[in-house]
Amino acid sequence: MKLILSSILLMLSNSFINQAIASSEASQVSLTIEEQRVANAQQAMSVINDYFDWSSFKKDWLTIDDFNSAQQSLSLLGEQLWQHSKIQVQSGKTVDDRPLYWTRLAIISFVKTSKIHFNTAELSALLEVFENSSRGRSDLAYRQKTDKRILLTGFDPFY
Repeated sequence: MKLILSSILLMLSNSFINQAIASSEASQVSLTIEEQRVANAQQAMSVINDYFDWSSFKKDWLTIDDFNSAQQSLSLLGEQLWQHSKIQVQSGKTVDDRPLYWTRLAIISFVKTSKIHFNTAELSALLEVFENSSRGRSDLAYRQKTDKRILLTGFDPFY
């Protein structure tokens, strides 16, 4: 009888372990085709590597273990990247948005592939925060009250 109970317990524990592994694999977020091309783009266009320094974020990101801190960190990084890009364009240092585009993709790839403890839904929400701030969506302000509002932009604020 003990042997049968032990066998049943072993089978149940193996089942729970397999479910946990499958669940953790399901929460992995795969990279898009463009995100997979970041390394090639960095080699082909060296300006991308020097465009925006986000090395301190990389170091800090790996120590973040709660959602609110992660959200604040990604929002701040996105805002800094957006402001940096605006300054580059306004000062005439660049008229090309590829460094912004590839830097955004590099950051998103890093976040997606980092060993962090957020589930798929949380990671998706965090990436949305970065998308909004790095595309300048929070930087938009219409100053006059009107029936129609038109947005003209040189950057791609949509996806």
